[in-house]
Amino acid sequence: MKGSNVLCEPELENIYELFTQNLIVLGFIMKGHATGTIESKNWSFQPVEELENGCKLIRMGAVDLFHGSIEGEAKAEFVAMLRSDNSSEFVGMYRISGTMDGHSGKFLLAVKGSSDSKGVSQGTWQVVPGSAYAALRGLTGSGKFRYQSGGASSFSLDYDLE
Repeated sequence: MKGSNVLCEPELENIYELFTQNLIVLGFIMKGHATGTIESKNWSFQPVEELENGCKLIRMGAVDLFHGSIEGEAKAEFVAMLRSDNSSEFVGMYRISGTMDGHSGKFLLAVKGSSDSKGVSQGTWQVVPGSAYAALRGLTGSGKFRYQSGGASSFSLDYDLE
């Protein structure tokens, strides 16, 4: 509408982006709490070694989808020790590509977790310092996750964005 003072949605998004970019330039830190769910898209498992105690060392690759405050694809590489009861301990990295609370970019999460014999995984993660770029450059933070194949999953990430 000509002469209207009402801003349309794309203009508001541009103003928000300009505002947050200027906060970063001026040295302000944005704090946030991201939450959401994890959807498993593809997992692969490769045996590495069978240990004398009956446990197995395995390598796992994954492609997951994050939904919520973080929207995007997460590619992962993990190494795990699998016990005879199918419980495990694992470490690895997620490479997240997408948006977080409206900021587009990529970053790495260092992951440490465990899985019980029923397939429920949980653990913690931390943004790898210096790994984020694009609008997420300067991202730091840590959080946790809980995942059950075919069931409910959740994640959280408390973060600072410089």
